[in-house]
This record gives sequence, structure tokens and C-alpha cells, in this order.
Amino acid sequence: MSDSEAHATGSVTDSAGTDDVGRSTDLGGAAASAGTGLRGALGPGGWFGPFSGSRWVTVVSIAVLTAMTWPFQPGTTGGHGVDPSWEIALSMLRDRGTVWGRDVVFNYGPLGFLGSVNGANLAGWSVQVLIAIACGWMAVRLLSRAVSPPVAAAATVVVFVVVYGPQSVPAINRMVVLAVLWSLDAVLRTERFAGWQVAVVGACWGIAVMIKADTGAVVVAVTGTAIAAVSFLGGGVRRAARDLVVWLGSGSIVAIATFVVFGGPLAALGPWVGGTIEIMSGFSSAMGRSRTPPESVYEQLGAVAICVAVVVLVAREARLPTARRVAAAIVSALALYLTFRQGFVRYDFWHVRQFYVVVAMVPFAFAGLWSLRRIAAFVLATLLVMLPGQHPGPNLALMPARSIVWAARSAVDVAGPGRLAELRNRRAEATRDHYRVPASMLERIGDDTVAILPEDLEIADGYRDLNWVPMPLLQDYQANTSALDRRNTGLLTSPRAPEWIIRSHGATRVDRHFPRFDPPQENLELLCRYEVVEQTSDDLELLRRRDDVCGSPEVVERRSAELGRAVRVPAPEGDELVVARFSGIDAGLLPELQGSMYRGARYRFEVAGAPRAWRFTPGTQEGWHVLRAPSCIDLGTTGPQVDEFTIDAPGRIFGSTRYDVELARIPVECP
Repeated sequence: MSDSEAHATGSVTDSAGTDDVGRSTDLGGAAASAGTGLRGALGPGGWFGPFSGSRWVTVVSIAVLTAMTWPFQPGTTGGHGVDPSWEIALSMLRDRGTVWGRDVVFNYGPLGFLGSVNGANLAGWSVQVLIAIACGWMAVRLLSRAVSPPVAAAATVVVFVVVYGPQSVPAINRMVVLAVLWSLDAVLRTERFAGWQVAVVGACWGIAVMIKADTGAVVVAVTGTAIAAVSFLGGGVRRAARDLVVWLGSGSIVAIATFVVFGGPLAALGPWVGGTIEIMSGFSSAMGRSRTPPESVYEQLGAVAICVAVVVLVAREARLPTARRVAAAIVSALALYLTFRQGFVRYDFWHVRQFYVVVAMVPFAFAGLWSLRRIAAFVLATLLVMLPGQHPGPNLALMPARSIVWAARSAVDVAGPGRLAELRNRRAEATRDHYRVPASMLERIGDDTVAILPEDLEIADGYRDLNWVPMPLLQDYQANTSALDRRNTGLLTSPRAPEWIIRSHGATRVDRHFPRFDPPQENLELLCRYEVVEQTSDDLELLRRRDDVCGSPEVVERRSAELGRAVRVPAPEGDELVVARFSGIDAGLLPELQGSMYRGARYRFEVAGAPRAWRFTPGTQEGWHVLRAPSCIDLGTTGPQVDEFTIDAPGRIFGSTRYDVELARIPVECP
């Protein structure tokens, strides 16, 4: 091999030698020979070290890994509420022929039912198992450069179980792990791609985007960067341009074809893409955090330190050619940044795990280049940063056995004639037992259209005779921008508005948002165009459509306010709503850059006399927010009457402390 060829493949050329794919045979100096003791057992020729034995050992290792980290729980839904509800709704939307972009927008796409663990559908389960196998194969293949396949599989099991605890790693997160590991492996060891390889990777991102758009965006970013880097190093600008065109073209074709088959007419693709981008763009400034300051400081600093250490070590890896070292550092930094942002923007126990599972697996890609000791140190450091905040229990050791039981039960579910239909019926029965919608409500609704807000969509699955109409934004707590708020408002003010609405009277809004502002314009229309006609002891309430009882807003005052300073609300004159809209909150280049790059400032809404503060979403500030209502308007649990309020942003760094508020009265025709 010539020097130029060695640099193109990224081969290691130190005195220890390399194999035919550029893997260091000395494991970074960890073991030069079989030797004795633990080092000898893990070194080349040792019992647990890398070997060139039968492929069946690898196949069995991956099969056991898949079973011990089974991607979903078999049987009926594991619970009720926010997540099970939208997961079941994704399958219902598919069965009802919903047109995405026209009828509904969600960050999960037309193939979202494939990533749903509560769908009880063969296609979804099959795809999740295939993704689990592919992810396991990639992890074992990479780590087997340093240890035997069984040890590589065991290490993957440990990472998955410790990071996710009693929950299995979802298919959508395994897609990201797979994309990151493939991309890193490509920039480290691939000389150039065949055309079909580029097309296959493109097709994969097309499918990923149609399953979950924000996850697909990460897959697009890391795989596209890897293809551009490898193709440029192996063939220059022309080769890189050609491969990127193939990659982009194949992904686009697959995504568009998939949308047409599962989502609706091509004309609806643009509205779905636009709505999904709105959801992702509004996510940063609207999401809360559930960590206490001591834990969060330790956790964030530790996570950043690990990411920086990985990138620095890659950038300084002397055994890689300079160009490939730079490419590997760029892909590493991009993958870690994107997953860090996904995990820490919505900073809660669940979402932060999405980061940990990726960052703990990244060292696997450097097996054969880094010493086994260094790989283990990085994995262990990730777990040590994670554990104080996750509070794992001692039953983690039982998780692999439980997953094997899940795998066996899943095989029975799939093989049994009519078993999946039985599971769906059992799930519907469990939903009816949980919600117990009274017969009087069902009789009132009859064959009329009914929408369900905000987090109990599974009621439509439990009571399948309901003429369910999904809201355009599937779950309204995602309306974090005014454009998204207008989507649901547009339905409520149109002739197609549902005749009835079922909602939870005592619903607690996601991330402690002020209920009546979540979102503001939609809640204004609900107060004006619907009335509560029945309520159950379990806090379900039924709203009936009526003629609009509200007039047009009449602005009574415009003023400049300051964050942290109280604003007095004018008293109503007769039967009126008092509403407000805002401008200038979180405005400016630096706040926008902060929200785009990481996490926007957290704004609080405090009501004089109330014992707590709520979250305020700056993305919907331009909509009319209901502050006060007459006695004929039932505010229910949407928040108290507001006589005086304060908007504040503790810890905010960028942006002005001034904002504008416009106060108005809306006349109400009370009976």
C-alpha cells in the first residue's frame, strides 16, 4: 500500500502493525501479545479478546443482545396519559386515512406508528426489532475490534440497561445511535463509498424523517457530514458533490414516496414540513426542566467535559492522517452537540437519557484505535455523570431477564392467530375501564364529530363508535408558536369545527404552563364558542359547540412594562373578557441565537395572590391571552382570574428587560 493509500483509508502505521481494514492490532498498546491475567484475556488471542472465529458467534451475540434489550413491552398499553395517548393515536390516524399536513401536524410523521410501542401492530413491532438488530450489529461489530463479540454485546447491554433503567431503549433513539456509530466508523476507516451504499444511507434518513422529524434531522446531519467528508477525502470535490446528490436524492425520493403512500397527497407535504419545523423551532423556549440546581450543574458540566474530551482526543489522534483526524473531530463534535441539545433542552429524566445512550456508545467507534482502557474510562465516566440524576434502583440487574421474557411473549403475540386483534381489543377495554366515559356523554355525542383535548386521545380508541376528529396540532400543548396556535384556532372557528369536545377538567399542562395560555388563542375560542354541559366525578368534561358569544377585542391600553415588575389589569366593565397580548419578550438576535443553539430563557408568569408561578411561552405572546372572564364564562381549572401579573425570567442572560403589553376588553353575550 502506498503512503497516499494509507492516508486515504485512515490506516494506522505504527510499529505494532494493522490489519486489512486499518485496525490497530495492539489495541492502542493495551496488549502486544496474549500474555497472562486480565490483560492477556482481553488481548489478541485471549479468551475475550478480538478473534477471527466463526461468524455464528457474532450472530448469536447480537441475537442475545437484542433479546436482553427488547425494544418494546408486549401486550396492551403500559399506561394512560400523555405518551400512551399519542402513541395509540398514531395508529388510529393511520387506520382512519388521515391526511398529514392538512388534517394533523405532529413531530412524528406518517410512519410514526412504526416507532410507537403502544400501537399493537405487526408492522411497527417488526420495524422496531429490525432497528434493534441493526443497532446491536453496529455496536458489536465496532467493539469487536477490541474484545470478543460476546463481551461487546454484554457491554452494550450494560449501557442500555443502566441508561434507560426499567424502560427499553426506544427505536427512535436506536436510530440515532446507529447513525452516529456508522458515521464515525465511516470517517475513520472508509476510503470511499459505492453508489449503492450512499443510496441506502439516503433511503434510511428518508424513512427516519417520516417516523420522527426531529430524530430524522439528527440522522440527516451526521450521515450527510460523514458522506461529504469521506467522499471529499477519497475523491475530491467532484466525488463529494456526486455522492451528496445521490444521498440527498435517494432520501428525498423515499421520503416523498412514503408520504404519498402513508400521509396523503403531495400537496399536503409542504404544510406538514412547515408545521413540523414550527414545532421544532418553538421547542427550545417552551420546555421546562425538572432537575434541581446542584444536580443540573454537576450533570451539565460533566456532560460537556466528556464531549470536549472525546473531540480533543480525536483531533489529536496522531495515528490518523491530518485530514481524516479533522473529519472525525467534526463528525464527533456534531453528533455530540446535536444529541446534547436534544437531551438537555427538554431537561427531564426521560429526554436526557437520549443523550447519555449516544455519548456512552460513541467510544465504541474508536475500538482498535483507542486502548480498551480509554474506551472503558469514557463509558464509565458517562455513567458516573448520569447516575446521580437518574437515581437507579437495585433491580437494574433484573432488566435483561425481564427483556428476554418480553421477547418470548412478543413471539407468542405475533405467532398466535388473531392475537394482535385480541391485544387491541384488550387495550380498548383497559381504556374504557380507566376513563369510564358515562353513557349520558356518549348519547349526547351520538354520531356528531368530537375532538379530545389535550392528552386523552386514547379515548377514541376505547370508544371506537365516536366520530373522532383530531385537532390539526395533534396535542395542543405543542403549540409553542403563534403559527401553531392558529392551526387549531382555524379549525375551531371554521364550519368544520367539532360539535363536541372531551377534555380533562383537571388537566395539568406540560412543563407547568399557565393552562389558559397553553395555547392562548385556542383557549380564547374554546371559552367563546363552547360551553361545558357535563362533567364526571373522574374530571372528564364534555363541551358543546355554541354560537360565538364574544365580540371583537377593543384595545383600552398600551403600555411598556419591565420584566419582574407587576402589571395591573383593568377591571371589566360589565360582561367582558379582559385579554392581553405582548411583544418584545425574548426578542433580539442574541436571545434567538441562544434558543437556536441551545435552550431559550425560561419565562415565568406570576399572578398576584396565587401560591405558585407558571411557565410563560414567548413564542405565542402575540395571541390574545384571557386574564379575566365574567361569571357566565366557566374558567374551570384553566387558571385563576388575573388582577395583577408579573412576567420574569430568572437567570436570563440576553435580551432587553422591557416589553410591550396591549390590554383589551372583549364584550360577552351572557344569557
